Amino acid sequence: MNFSSIGDNTVIHTAPALPTGMSANVYIGYNVTIGAGCTLYSCHIQDDVVVGDKSVILEGARLEKGCMIAPGSVVPPGRLIPAK
Repeated sequence: MNFSSIGDNTVIHTAPALPTGMSANVYIGYNVTIGAGCTLYSCHIQDDVVVGDKSVILEGARLEKGCMIAPGSVVPPGRLIPAK
């Protein structure tokens, strides 16, 4: 168990493949909090990340350890959000 929390009405799905050649999987690390109503699409979320309600994380995006995403945010495809 990785002690993560995923809010109500959150959708997690993957693309068949990414144009960047990265894995099209969704990875959610340890101690991650994902708010209600979010959409996660083929992204990589490292440990200790907080994603606010109704945020959208698009394909190939990487959220590094300890970062926080404000409610209602959109993280574009391939974007790197640095640690803390």
